[in-house]
Amino acid sequence: GGRLLLATDWSPYAETIDESLQGNPELRGGISERWPLRPQTKFEERARRRRHRVQDFCYTKIDNGEIGSIENAQ
Repeated sequence: GGRLLLATDWSPYAETIDESLQGNPELRGGISERWPLRPQTKFEERARRRRHRVQDFCYTKIDNGEIGSIENAQ
């Protein structure tokens, strides 16, 4: 699997992210804490100055053994 990390300060976008990705059976995750190594962008800095909530998400791709599997590569 892989990991998808997202962040936004726009609440309608955060709702769309959550609804869309929660509905994907190949992904697990949701709202998360801010990843410590994620750099703060100028957009995030501006959002924080404006007291906008920055919402982080973390989703993990579920490895079902089909795509990219060495056993299936023949």
